[in-house]
Amino acid sequence: MASPSIRRPWLAALLNLLFPGLGHLYAGDLRGAALWFVLPVLGIALVAGAVLFLPTSVLVVLLTWAIPLGFFIVQGVTGWGAARRAPAPFTPTPLNRWYWYLGFAALSGCFYAYAARPFFRDHFVQAFRIPSDSMSPTMIVGDYIMVDRRQRVGRQVAVGDLVVFRSIEDPALQLVKRVAGVAGDTLQMWGGALIRNWVRQQDDPFYDPAAATPLDAPQLALVRTWQIPVFARPVPPNYTPDPSNWGPIVVPSGHFFAIGDDRNHSWDSRYYGFVPDSNLLGRPRLIYWNSSFLLPGMLARVGMAPK
Repeated sequence: MASPSIRRPWLAALLNLLFPGLGHLYAGDLRGAALWFVLPVLGIALVAGAVLFLPTSVLVVLLTWAIPLGFFIVQGVTGWGAARRAPAPFTPTPLNRWYWYLGFAALSGCFYAYAARPFFRDHFVQAFRIPSDSMSPTMIVGDYIMVDRRQRVGRQVAVGDLVVFRSIEDPALQLVKRVAGVAGDTLQMWGGALIRNWVRQQDDPFYDPAAATPLDAPQLALVRTWQIPVFARPVPPNYTPDPSNWGPIVVPSGHFFAIGDDRNHSWDSRYYGFVPDSNLLGRPRLIYWNSSFLLPGMLARVGMAPK
């Protein structure tokens, strides 16, 4: 039998913060260890529920921060309390061995890293960081957004929707753009003005065709190659599309056409073509943080529902 010892509250609190439930196991509280092993899942579910079902507001943003922080603090406090309640001297049980601690930590880490968080991320809510100005001013560099992932593969999107999707050039890359056309739509751009079904759409007031991402000859040839099969009329022999002048083309079934709000700095469907519906991942729900601003500027953006 192991020799008597004491349970240190600070160590139990630290272990609980690192791996939920491990501090309770250290303190000999098996029921508490089992409870805290799974209880943080409730915190993740509460954050997802607030984002998905409450009206977008600063209050929801505060909840997305307060709920995890609250669970984190309670984890530490309850670990501390479990050690304080442990008998002194404490007689270790067979579970109070270093290899059981190591196994519990590994199981806890794998459960949250490869099961709980991926499940909520893939089916309910995903945190997403805006890395470029392609969606400015709607979303800017440094914005952190929550994305509604309840979107089912193949579900029809609508013109004007903001969407997150897998890049058709690099499936590991996730992009956020605005839907400019859906299956059956006829699209073209003339002088930087987008025309859908022969009706001119709202212009990007900051768009400068001369500032659009330039393409070299091979890239222009690739753009022409994917556009030719979906051209809405006989293709002119000298047809040479560029980012500001192309079409008319028809969006094929099962696809959509996506463009960034800042057309000067957006690499989008004008360059790589239509996006399959199956690449759709979800829709932005709210901005909950901006890493580039001090507090006043950040508060001016959080809670904004992307339009």
